[in-house]
Amino acid sequence: MERFARKFSAACLVGTGAVLWLLWHQQAPAQQFGRAMEAFRSRDWERVQYGLLGLKTASGYESRAILFSAALHLQRKEFGPALEELELAAAHPDVRAAALTLAGEALYGQGKLRPAEKTFRRALEVNADEIEAHRWLAIAYYDIGLMTAALGHLQRVADLDPHDPRPHRIMGVIHMDHGNPVAAVDDFEESVRRDPAQPDRDDILLELGQCQRQLHRYDDARRTLSMIEESADSLALLADIDYHQNRAAEAGQHAREALKLAADQRLALLVLGKIAFDERRFADAVETLTRAARAAPKDYDIHYALATSLRSVGRNEEAEEELHAAEELHELGRRAEDLFQQATADPEDAGVRYQLGMVSEQLGLDQLAETWFKAAALLAPNDQRARARLAELKQRGGQWNGPLRRGVARSGMSLIEP
Repeated sequence: MERFARKFSAACLVGTGAVLWLLWHQQAPAQQFGRAMEAFRSRDWERVQYGLLGLKTASGYESRAILFSAALHLQRKEFGPALEELELAAAHPDVRAAALTLAGEALYGQGKLRPAEKTFRRALEVNADEIEAHRWLAIAYYDIGLMTAALGHLQRVADLDPHDPRPHRIMGVIHMDHGNPVAAVDDFEESVRRDPAQPDRDDILLELGQCQRQLHRYDDARRTLSMIEESADSLALLADIDYHQNRAAEAGQHAREALKLAADQRLALLVLGKIAFDERRFADAVETLTRAARAAPKDYDIHYALATSLRSVGRNEEAEEELHAAEELHELGRRAEDLFQQATADPEDAGVRYQLGMVSEQLGLDQLAETWFKAAALLAPNDQRARARLAELKQRGGQWNGPLRRGVARSGMSLIEP
């Protein structure tokens, strides 16, 4: 009887072990899939690769595993193979939204703007909270100059991830670049609040200080600048704040310190030129402002200040030339504002975006010109004018990226850098 009991207990243990092993075997693919999705969301490609290997032979997980294979193709910018696999992955409801978002990224990587936009929107129809689809729609709308739409999707990203400082940082730059310093201040402050130690903290605080100064919030701007490491730009901005608060001695000292770090810092030169003019040192004002004009030949304030100084030393003909240059720049600025309104009203007009690029170049804003030429090229892929201008800009001084692309490249917001 005792022997029978031992055999029965052993049999039960074996049976229990078999059941536990069967349950673990059935659950293991689900756990592997969950871990692989976490790795995919965090863009940990080594773990995605392991997850793919574990799921390839798991019954019932074939279509879901294809998502990870497609993501690895897309990471390598193999857009065609990625799209083929994503068509299969999108058939499974568990990964449909993610697969559609990746398909949109692949289409965007191929320069197919409208199909990409449509695919991102399909992803949001499946899951309105698909955060990467919102991010990519923000990028797409920024790239064609639809800032209001871009801002809407960036705000949605910020709402979905309340700890992410990047959306507000990018919204701040967009608002700053398009004449809304009040909104920019709020955005920059929120970005820093979310992550006070983010890598580009000093850049954000400098931009915040610039907006506060623009709003005549001089004491706030001074406090903001006190929180960052000194640079030519921060010292020049501090000099400008000093000047507007009637602290000429401090303004001059800060401007000279800025010039030690960057001899052509245009704002520092402008401040020193204004101080010299106020002190009736007109020859010194002309010399300093002439340096400023060489450093920043498309700066309205510098040309106007130089014209006034030249008149004071009797060089009236040169003064008229400088005043004419200032007036031309003013008219170009008004032209740019009109074109921007047209671009906002017509999201399909590549021609107006090309004109915005040309006007931006004439204003000396090469980075902004690049943004508009890229928008024109996206909307009219067969029009070679914009591509020719982009090539010229690149040859002249390198390739720039707008705020949204800088944010993507820095932070890993997306799978591929657009």
